[in-house]
Amino acid sequence: MSENWRKLQNELATASNVGKALHRTKATTQKKKKADARNFPNKWKQQKERIIEAKKHVNQEAVRTVDAIDTLKKGKKFLLGLDCEYVGAGPDGKIDILARVSIVDEEGNCVYDKYVAPTQEVTDYRTDVSGVRASDLVKGIPFDNVRSEVSDIIQGNIVVGHALHNDFRVLQLNHPKSKIRDTSKYRLIQKKCNVPGRSPSLKAIAQMLLGLSIQSGEHSSVEDAKVAMAAYRMFKNPWEQMVRQKYRE
Repeated sequence: MSENWRKLQNELATASNVGKALHRTKATTQKKKKADARNFPNKWKQQKERIIEAKKHVNQEAVRTVDAIDTLKKGKKFLLGLDCEYVGAGPDGKIDILARVSIVDEEGNCVYDKYVAPTQEVTDYRTDVSGVRASDLVKGIPFDNVRSEVSDIIQGNIVVGHALHNDFRVLQLNHPKSKIRDTSKYRLIQKKCNVPGRSPSLKAIAQMLLGLSIQSGEHSSVEDAKVAMAAYRMFKNPWEQMVRQKYRE
């Protein structure tokens, strides 16, 4: 057999193998397409089930919120810790926009925690302090809904927090002064933090009174509400006595 003939045979064999491989690939692709077509109803069914499950989760969250509000409106008075996180709007990002609201009970259990859809274009998420990201606000609920829910929850109850005038300002809510316990303004807390007549930071209160380290990075409104409540409980009796004398309740 001549060298040229052997070379031609090898080339024909290679071409044949390539052709067979292409044929197998094409057959596999067609088979996969047919399988996908057969499975499409199942895939669509699974997708619909995931959508239904997601909606169910959202509805469950809504039900839990309604249940919490109903429970808190049944006449019993509650101690509630409140804290908010803000993001910035405006050209320099200095306009406070409500981004998250958290409420805890007297034991520090979280009873409400919602992200809020921004009412203006956010120009500074202040993430290093607020802990809020754009992805958090995508799932936020409308401001009016949050404002209404928070108003219903705190109505008639004592609200504990730190620099609460800022939270109420951004929430656009008023609350009776006799029902506000602000850890930034209580004189015994100021004295214990060695800043008589001045407002200590919540971080200083946590460290000096509770031995806790907080706000070392991004803040958490749930954590801050818990710390304010814990600080209040340390002085609950003299604080309430002072309030009764002041407002004659």
